[in-house]
Amino acid sequence: AAVAAAGAGIAGGYATLLFATARYELLAPLSALALAAGIAALAVALSLRWSSEIVAAFGLIGAMCVPAVALLDDDATATGTGFVALVFLGAAVVGTVRRWDGLLVFAGVVSVPQLVALVLDEGEPARARVLVVAAAFGLLYLGAGVARQLRAGGPRLDALAGAFAGGNVALTLLWSFVLLDGGARAVAAGAAAAVYGAVAAAAWRRQPELSALASAAGSALAAVALAQILDGPALVVAWAAETVALAWLGRRVADSRFQLLALAYLGLAFGYTLLVDARPSLLFERTADHIAAVPSLLAVAAGAAAYGLLARAWPQPRGLEAMPAFVRELVEDLHVQRPVLSQGSIALAAILAADAASLALLELFEWLRVGPAFDWGHVGVTGLWSLAALALLTAGLARSSRLLEVTGLVTLAGTIVSFAGFTVPELDYVSGWSALVLAAACASAALLHGVLGGRILVVPAGAVALGALHSAFASFQLLSVDDEGYGLLVAAGAHLLVAAAVWRWRELSTCFWSAALLLGLGSALLLLEGTWLALALSAGAVVVVVAGRALLEPRLWLASVSLVGIACAFSLAELAEPTDFVDAGSLPAAGVPALVLVGVALVALLLSLGRFDPADELDAWIDASVEPLRRALLWLLAGLGLYGASLSILGLVEAASTAGETTEFQRGHTAVSAFWGVVAFAALLAGLRRSVRVLRLAALGLFALALGKLFLYDLSTLSSVTRALSFLAVGGVLLLAGFFYQRLSSETAPSR
Repeated sequence: AAVAAAGAGIAGGYATLLFATARYELLAPLSALALAAGIAALAVALSLRWSSEIVAAFGLIGAMCVPAVALLDDDATATGTGFVALVFLGAAVVGTVRRWDGLLVFAGVVSVPQLVALVLDEGEPARARVLVVAAAFGLLYLGAGVARQLRAGGPRLDALAGAFAGGNVALTLLWSFVLLDGGARAVAAGAAAAVYGAVAAAAWRRQPELSALASAAGSALAAVALAQILDGPALVVAWAAETVALAWLGRRVADSRFQLLALAYLGLAFGYTLLVDARPSLLFERTADHIAAVPSLLAVAAGAAAYGLLARAWPQPRGLEAMPAFVRELVEDLHVQRPVLSQGSIALAAILAADAASLALLELFEWLRVGPAFDWGHVGVTGLWSLAALALLTAGLARSSRLLEVTGLVTLAGTIVSFAGFTVPELDYVSGWSALVLAAACASAALLHGVLGGRILVVPAGAVALGALHSAFASFQLLSVDDEGYGLLVAAGAHLLVAAAVWRWRELSTCFWSAALLLGLGSALLLLEGTWLALALSAGAVVVVVAGRALLEPRLWLASVSLVGIACAFSLAELAEPTDFVDAGSLPAAGVPALVLVGVALVALLLSLGRFDPADELDAWIDASVEPLRRALLWLLAGLGLYGASLSILGLVEAASTAGETTEFQRGHTAVSAFWGVVAFAALLAGLRRSVRVLRLAALGLFALALGKLFLYDLSTLSSVTRALSFLAVGGVLLLAGFFYQRLSSETAPSR
């Protein structure tokens, strides 16, 4: 009953005072505030006497509401808001001593809107008394948070203390940005940062959570202060220096939370640099001031490198048991990820340094007046980025760091994309030289990954393929049409030399000699034609298969088979076309030399192929395919021999006869029909005598082919005389074949 009566009386006193001042204007504002302070003092005395939080709330919160209600009819005043600050001080003291959390919460809820209203109504330039009130509130809120934490005891950060101390940062930034200009704003933020720094230092040992919160808040305010005082490279340098200082401090005191703060500063510096000082597009702008962005890039690179080096030996964090669960988990995860952070920071430093060097190089070419400077500068830029990619790749492979390895490969891929998307369409004049640089970089990446990686993946094969493509592009760009083939030949030779040098790394060597064969094939197609091209392809097949036999490398047999197949297809499509066999022409045997060359290559293949002990799955597949391949090559050799001999007969008859072209061609086909019959008869005899079923079947097939030729081609194309001779020749051979087949088949053993 006493508490209820006191509360009703205090509320009635505030209501009477409010209406007497705001509605009827019976009291001046200062008098009303004085009476409100008296009512509040009475309420506080009663609340402390009775230990009643309700009475304290009526007295203190009610007093704080008096200026708030006055806002309904008028703007906020420094006097009224200052009164709120004084009452808040009383509420903070009472709430902290008595541990009345509700009183503290309501005191903050009622006071903060009045401070915000005063600040927004005042604007810039602010009067001195408004600045004093705002600064006083900042100190009161921070003091309330610190007092609440000390009163709570224990190392863990109290939620209410964190709300007051941490939320005050936002309020400080609000009033400093609304009430002050740039220079004064920087002073205010710097002073607030100094206060938070002092709190962090004082609470370092006994209250680590409060110290960490104060450190974070002070760092944020310091960053704002620096941003107001400095801009451009100076600001980036300051933030980078703060990164290094916090990283060193965290390592020195074994507190990973400073590592988080250092990361935040590094992120600020990096983001500001990319968005303002050194935009990525700056590298592709001809008229930009490239050198102006170099200091910022170097500053961030230095900060990232220092952070990465310091994070390599970060000590085990201390005081984990005193931290809240989520903070402890965050710190532990951060410590576990320390190698990733270290390597990532060093990779970022390398990339930013390469960017800075690239911009400086563009400016150097402009200063040297090498025309066109921007174009030639980008050739050097391509080389710089390629070197950076190779350095990162080497570091990643040497230290078994997948992050650095992937970063190097991504950097090289980005350089290739930049070449394809910008250099080729915009800088065509020097694109060939850039392509040469990239070809060397891709080959080097393949070598590094193949040798240091110790395993074959898609990376070396892809890098070799990209290097070969860039080599070919450079040949087409830098050489004339007549000399492009020689450029490909030189590139093929270079790849072949590398393949020989890394022969002990079998998979890597396979990538290089495969690229060499493709480049050599392209060179042959550009430089040679006709029989000379068939000679080059066949000779290459022979050399490759012999090398495979000598070096015990069966994979070379696949290359030889491919070359033989290309030579055969080219000879049949261009030199010894099927139309030469069925259409009368002046030189039906012109393609026979090419067929002979292909036949020689096939013979070399047949002599070199053999079974072996496989070393991997590909070898096992090749070993299992040897016998089927030999049979296929034998049939191909026989078919090419028959076709070449037929064309030769047509050519010989044409050369020996003096009749017209058509007559010579028809006589030649009569001889061809007879020849096919004789060959079939000989194959049949051999098959019967040796009991080889496949020869007998081949002979019967050739007889069927000869008969088909008689009825489908000779009968409709040849003259009556030549047609009759063809039928007589084939018929006679068939009679002989039938006789010997009947006689020999009864004498031979069962076929095998």
